[in-house]
This record gives sequence, C-alpha cells and structure tokens, in this order.
Amino acid sequence: MKKNLLDFQFHYILKTAGVHSMDAIVYNDCEKQLIASIYYLADLFELDKDAISIEVFARGEGGVKEWLRINVAEKVMLPVVIAILTIWLQHYFNSDMDTSNQTKSNVEAAIALKEAGFTFEEAEVLVKDNPKLMDFCSKYYKSAQKDTSLQEIETLLGDDDKVVHFQSTIKAEDFDTHIVEIRKTINVVHGTTIAVASPVLADVKRLKWRGVYNLNSIPFTIEDNDFIDKVHNRQVKFEFGTTIKCDLRIEETQAGSKAPTYKYVVEKVHSWSDGVRYVDGDKSYLSAENKVDDQPKDSI
Repeated sequence: MKKNLLDFQFHYILKTAGVHSMDAIVYNDCEKQLIASIYYLADLFELDKDAISIEVFARGEGGVKEWLRINVAEKVMLPVVIAILTIWLQHYFNSDMDTSNQTKSNVEAAIALKEAGFTFEEAEVLVKDNPKLMDFCSKYYKSAQKDTSLQEIETLLGDDDKVVHFQSTIKAEDFDTHIVEIRKTINVVHGTTIAVASPVLADVKRLKWRGVYNLNSIPFTIEDNDFIDKVHNRQVKFEFGTTIKCDLRIEETQAGSKAPTYKYVVEKVHSWSDGVRYVDGDKSYLSAENKVDDQPKDSI
C-alpha cells in the first residue's frame, strides 16, 4: 500500500573530499531546530495533532546527509503539507532560487491551500517574518557555523513519486544572511479601551479580532475565556459598536534591522459596552435607561 510520504534531505557538504563525518553536537542541534520548525508549522496551520509524524531514516554517502521522512496521515492533506513546507523553505532555506520554479511552486501552493480554506497570501503572512520560525532558522545556521568543515548545505524536499518540490544550496559564507537576532519586549497596559471593529465569533485560532486602540487599527487575540464564552453564546452584541475596557499585553519583536512587529493580546476584559448595555463586574446597565438591570451576571 502506497503511503503519503515526503522526504527531506539536508545534505551537509564538507570542504574535504571523501570525509563523511561532522560535529555530532552541531548535527543534533540542527536536526532539533528542523523538527521543531515542522511541528510548529503544523500547529500554526491548525493541522490535526496526528496529521503528520516525522521519522529519521538511512543516510546516503557523500558528505553527511540528514534524511527526515514526513508521514502525512491523510492523502487529501498531502498537497496542503507540501504547500506549507514549500512556503517555509522559500523564506528560510532559500538561496537565489530559479524564479520560474518559485512561481510554479507558488501556483501549486495556492491551489492546495485553497482546498484547506487558506489563501496563499494568508499562508505567507503566517510564515514570513514569523518570530518563532526566524528563531528556529537562526539557531540552525548558528549551530552549522560552529562546524568549520562545512562548505555548504543543500536542502531538498521530494515526495514518494520522486517529484522535487524544493531544492536550494546555501554556502557556508552565506550562513550569516540567515541569522537574525531576535529582541522582544513586553508591555502590559492596564484598564485601556479598545473599540471592536471586527469580532471573532467562531473558535478558530488563526482568526484575529480587529479593533481601534490609540486611534490605530490593530489585530488582537483575547485570553479571557469568560468573555469569549459570552461572545460564543451570543451574550455580547456587535451591531451597534462595542468597546471593551481591558488589560492589553503588547509584545514588540525586533528581528535584526527589520521593522518591529507587534502582537496584541487582551489578558482580561473588565467591562464592555455593546451599544445596548454596559457590563461592569456583576452589574449590567441598560444604556438607554441608565438603570441597573437586576439580572445576575451569569444570565447576561
């Protein structure tokens, strides 16, 4: 029975001909970053927990070859996993890839992702300049730099039909271009106000709320499960403009010389107004009549 397999080859080509060994700590740490990246991608795109599994299998001659085999649980998901991995490789393990091949890969990726409910642009936003993926990639190349016997690393992604979906070679002198220093600062603003422009009414991790904070439009997530439960139970209305008073965590990430990126997370919603009523703690006030609603909080 044919399996749904993808084969990764990371070929560590050495400066000295005929040598087939490299620093074990470097090798193992590089492998660790690769596997962590692949499982993180699966989580990022909300694939089922058992959608993929990774195995290490026999290595060939010539330098040192790292072979990772990805088993995709369902055949229908194979093109989706190929698309996700191809986008990741293009951004983090690419040299000067042939433009025609890259265009072809992107067209195939867009078709596959559409079947999974993503656009190519949405997938790129999730992957490109992602701080965790940048960190995994930087650690990979930092480790590789420690082995001075390396001349270059060749990356290849193929499937069980021997189709090559990605191939690229990074020379040792170019490892630096793939290493980015990540600096992160966190600030929590207590009791601030966000005007909700676009709520998330379904439990879908990849979707972000949108709102206005300090006159700027921002995407944000909410960690307050009590408030989220009320939203999912349609106890908070959004027809007339909703504002929330909350504790807002702002995470700023600076990757090398790139412009900083910001992640906004509402840790706690203290009160909210949906244009019909204002709710603060155990009290609910009808906006029009400005009087206390005697209903208990749980019934709001």
